[in-house]
Amino acid sequence: MFNHIKSDCNLLLLDLDGTLVGHSGQMTHTIQDALLRLKAQRPDIHLVVCTGRPYGGIAQSISELISSPSTPHIFHGGALVRSKDTILHAEPLAKDVLLNLLKTHSQHPEFTLEFYSPSTIYVQHNSSLAQQHARLINMTNTTTDLHELIAQESIIKAQWILHKDLLPSLRPHYLDSCYQAEATSDVMPDAAFVTITSLHAHKGAAVQRIPALIPGTSLDRAIAIGDSTGDIPMLDAVKFPFAMQNSPPNLLQAYPNLGHIDDDGVMPLIEHLIALPPLSQ
Repeated sequence: MFNHIKSDCNLLLLDLDGTLVGHSGQMTHTIQDALLRLKAQRPDIHLVVCTGRPYGGIAQSISELISSPSTPHIFHGGALVRSKDTILHAEPLAKDVLLNLLKTHSQHPEFTLEFYSPSTIYVQHNSSLAQQHARLINMTNTTTDLHELIAQESIIKAQWILHKDLLPSLRPHYLDSCYQAEATSDVMPDAAFVTITSLHAHKGAAVQRIPALIPGTSLDRAIAIGDSTGDIPMLDAVKFPFAMQNSPPNLLQAYPNLGHIDDDGVMPLIEHLIALPPLSQ
């Protein structure tokens, strides 16, 4: 299945939820140990997190575990690119977009709305869904007046959290001037997440920045693994895309399939990369 992937592949882009992180909210020891072996035995392959999660909590821990401090990683679905110590790119949402989201929220208070700066999650009210989500990503919400916030703070991502059954009632309120991506989490199986970033702030656009930040890498020699519609721009940007078996049907039909997250589905590909001889040999 992986015979077309040779030793010259030197970039592995990894989604988190549904790809590395399953129902437990953590990577399994099997996946963690395999990534650490890959890091140690194949230092020529750069491991880059590409997630819709913010920088912090589990996403930060995983990114620091699998790479050097200078390695750039992608957070907020592409709105933030940063290494451990440096913000390399942050793309804010326009204020009129934020005002429109707040207008929708006033009409549908049953939907939880989160605003994100590069370092903080803000909510108007710390709803049950907001609290569950904060626990999921191992971060803390800051409760504030969101109208006052947008006059003072640069917001790079907004996110709706709602019950899956309510998604059809939210979709007419999506904004044509933005990029939107729907996702789910195995840890909150009844919830749907709709992330909203600026029109060109998605995983595909962020992935395009990586070769300039990691000299010697190329998207023609890159592998990407994802499981949701928000991963499509990332998968389309690389030569070797893979969809997890737990992906929706459109991804399973469009890309080669790995196993299910419940079965540590990334393992065969990681083991294949470990077994390949380094390019220098």
